[in-house]
Amino acid sequence: MFGSSPPPDGVILSYAFLNTNVLRNFCNNNIALYLGTTIFITMDNFESSLPPLAIPGHLTTGLPSVTSAFFAPGSILLFVVNRKVFIYNYRMDTWSDTNGVRTPVSHISGDSCCYNNRFCLELANRIFVYSRGGSLPETEIYFSDNGGFSFQDMNSDILKRFTGTLGGIFYLNSLSQVGILVVKDKKGTFYYLEHPLNNSEGIPFKYNEYLDVIIKPGQTGFLILYGQLSLMVSPNAGQIMQAVELWKGKRLLFTDISSSGGFTIHNVASNVFELAVFTHSNHLYYGSQSYLKTSVIQLPNPPSWNSLMGISFTDTGMLEFLTPVQDPKGAAFDFEKCTVNVQAVLMNPKLDIEPCNVEVLESTIVNKMFTIDMNTKLDLSALMIPRRGKTPIPLVMVSNPHSLGFEAHTREFGNTFDGNIKHKLEIELRQQHHWENADINFTSSIKHHSVSSLTVDIADKTLACVDLKPLTTLISIGCDRSKRIIVQNKISACSMGILNPVELQDNYTYIIEKEAYKPVSHEAKAQADLLVYYQYKELGCPRLVYYDKPWKPVVELYCSLNTVFSVYVYGALPMAMFPPVLSIMLLVVTTLLSIWLAYAIPKELSTERGQRFKNFWYWLFHGCFKICNCFWLWDRLRQCLRSRKVKDQPGGLPSQPDSGHLGLDSVKKLGSRLTGQKTFSGVAYDRDSGTQVSTGSSPRNQGVQLDTEQSWCGQLQRLEMSPRDLGEASECKRRPLGSDPQNPHGSSTGESVGDPDKKLEGGTV
Repeated sequence: MFGSSPPPDGVILSYAFLNTNVLRNFCNNNIALYLGTTIFITMDNFESSLPPLAIPGHLTTGLPSVTSAFFAPGSILLFVVNRKVFIYNYRMDTWSDTNGVRTPVSHISGDSCCYNNRFCLELANRIFVYSRGGSLPETEIYFSDNGGFSFQDMNSDILKRFTGTLGGIFYLNSLSQVGILVVKDKKGTFYYLEHPLNNSEGIPFKYNEYLDVIIKPGQTGFLILYGQLSLMVSPNAGQIMQAVELWKGKRLLFTDISSSGGFTIHNVASNVFELAVFTHSNHLYYGSQSYLKTSVIQLPNPPSWNSLMGISFTDTGMLEFLTPVQDPKGAAFDFEKCTVNVQAVLMNPKLDIEPCNVEVLESTIVNKMFTIDMNTKLDLSALMIPRRGKTPIPLVMVSNPHSLGFEAHTREFGNTFDGNIKHKLEIELRQQHHWENADINFTSSIKHHSVSSLTVDIADKTLACVDLKPLTTLISIGCDRSKRIIVQNKISACSMGILNPVELQDNYTYIIEKEAYKPVSHEAKAQADLLVYYQYKELGCPRLVYYDKPWKPVVELYCSLNTVFSVYVYGALPMAMFPPVLSIMLLVVTTLLSIWLAYAIPKELSTERGQRFKNFWYWLFHGCFKICNCFWLWDRLRQCLRSRKVKDQPGGLPSQPDSGHLGLDSVKKLGSRLTGQKTFSGVAYDRDSGTQVSTGSSPRNQGVQLDTEQSWCGQLQRLEMSPRDLGEASECKRRPLGSDPQNPHGSSTGESVGDPDKKLEGGTV
């Protein structure tokens, strides 16, 4: 296996401290970092030969010394090298600078979260970098919310109330708090920045040397603080610090292992609930961390100590010792491994360990994340089967009692085949605010989103219960982060052929010009265009929105609700030409004027002035046709009007000659069709000659004759015929309406009506 890896390019890294440390990626246990006089990174649990890790020479000066490292989400490993922060992508084997850190720093802190959801990723992306031992409140602290790619200055006003030196600053997600470890007068104290703990502090503890702080995975609230001569633990994110008890069999040797003689720490290993310590004196201690106490025993016959040896847990109860060995003919290193099965060691009768008092502790809550939304509850359960003759006490704990409250009770749940009683533990969880049994100063704000872990354990569990791990899960208190708002839009850039979905999924990038955005610091203008990778998995195909219309997306909530809202982007739409008040006034005035005109115009047209007004437009209309020499159109129009008027008469008209003129015979025949022969009270008129054919005329009969002639002549007048067309029928005009045809001298006009050749003067009748 030696020589299987090429020699590193750049300058080889080394650890700045005398002890060794094996840092594992809690979300992928096969990925680990060995920190010693030489630094190695593995992705197969040190099974392959490895070259030393090196940093490109142009990134640092002098011998690169590492003081801190942290596994960020993805394939990112953050290093503090020579008091500067660097990003190392261990899958791509690339190094880069981070942005925003302007002063020297020494340490990185974060809280890994391994649940596969967006909210957990947000927790893991929160990272601090700081200088341990810096003077408060002057020291600079930087934070990141994107996994360490860029950092921002922490508000200095937050630190003004602290004096002393900085022991560390941490995202304590188990409490939904930011915790600051302040050291003053050889005492360490945890302070918190968020309500309701922002006015309280943890219990002070001895701080005689710089202490490394391990935030145990799972957001359980467990902390380990250790130096070369000190070891302390906390079950509640630093509010209470506890010493580690040392036991031998059933006998307590020391209430504080740090006070035992010759105790000098070389390595500390931990996982969710286990703890192992390896000392320079070749002593190996193992224990289990719980909310009530943490105790350890000394394991016999550990591997021989050497300065390069590191320890870590590969699984529950499996402790691994690692020692790098260099190939004398190459630059690669192999690792000697020694694995200790703790469960097998504890079965040694000489250790006098009481057997485990529980046979089964299981539930479906493990490795799951739950959500309690506003004013809702969550019901969980666990199964416990005690050892025969034992009555273990179940223990239910939440890491953030300020946000999450619960009630729990047990009941018998049948029997096993060998007679053991099954116990079912039922747990009801709600927001602490809704239990209404906690002081308002103790309870977190109902509007503040928070998290808490839930742990189910056995209160009096013995040290031999190595394989019986506590049950733990993470609960999000607040809005369900799995719910998403979906904007419905069938028209997208993909459906219209503008973009290709295959290209969008293949690391598609676009550029935001430097004039269109501001950098994170907001202190100056951007210096270069921003290259953005399009997140197709989260965003899908871009929606199309017409630039000249307000965007009105239809939004669908998972909460089974629909709503429509409008989004207006300033500058994306044209500005209004008139103020809204002026537009409304114009609309009202226009409406009132239209109503008045609808009433006044018909009334005005019935007057003499209105008639002149109509005649003017009639003359203007006909004049336009004459000017345009469109006589053929006028002739066509007149024929059309004439034919329409003829069709409107009852019975219609007889066929006309081709010349378009009517003779006397035709007119008389037309008159006969129009009037016919009318008979009233024995008096009749011949429809051809118009003479009376019977006697007995009376004023009443003459009135009938008058009406008949008026109707006949009126019909002729409405035909718009010229005197040439009428011929002898023009006597209808010369004889006044109502005169007796047999008594022409009785005409009131005095005109001669006996001459059939006399033409009618004037125009068209």
